[in-house]
Amino acid sequence: MKPYLFLLPVTLIAACSAPETVSFETGTCGAVTAVLEAGTASEPYTSLRGEAVMLGERELEDNWTTTMPVFGEACTTAIMRDMFGTDIFMLNCPLYAESSSFDRDIHEAEARAVAENTVGVLTECLGDDWIIKETTEHNDYQVYHKYVFEPASGRPGADEFNFTVDPIYVEMSYTPYMRGRGGASGWQTLIQFQEQRETSDGN
Repeated sequence: MKPYLFLLPVTLIAACSAPETVSFETGTCGAVTAVLEAGTASEPYTSLRGEAVMLGERELEDNWTTTMPVFGEACTTAIMRDMFGTDIFMLNCPLYAESSSFDRDIHEAEARAVAENTVGVLTECLGDDWIIKETTEHNDYQVYHKYVFEPASGRPGADEFNFTVDPIYVEMSYTPYMRGRGGASGWQTLIQFQEQRETSDGN
């Protein structure tokens, strides 16, 4: 599978009483800004929710496709509820996938190039107010590189919650085995945005 190309113009028309048009190119600073702004809502990313993600004929709870391809065509948003008193809101976009274990050097170069390109976009967009932390080891993967972006002033929620999530990360990994329950083997590169809120009484 070839890397997703971030060159398609996208227009978002907000569904509200006075529609507002927001234009940007996929995988650019405009896309990053749109996701960050959507993440400030009381229930993050609701403005980007599209159709429910389906597993066969069944809708997956708290999983939706996005209404616009912020980083490629296959982005989704989801909620992990009541994790130690917090709800975690995620927007995930796969950037590269290759299941073959052959031509390993070629696929690693492709996966790494996509990751580094995305990190470059984020670095340019976020500027000096954000810092990057890198991890290159993971027990589940033979090859692993994770870039975590967080505000230089500190992680959101650090003074409020017992634990905090990575606000933004880009992850490249390789395993010859299946990931989790039915997950794909091989090479993957992805970007994920995350927000955290106190679990409401209704959840």
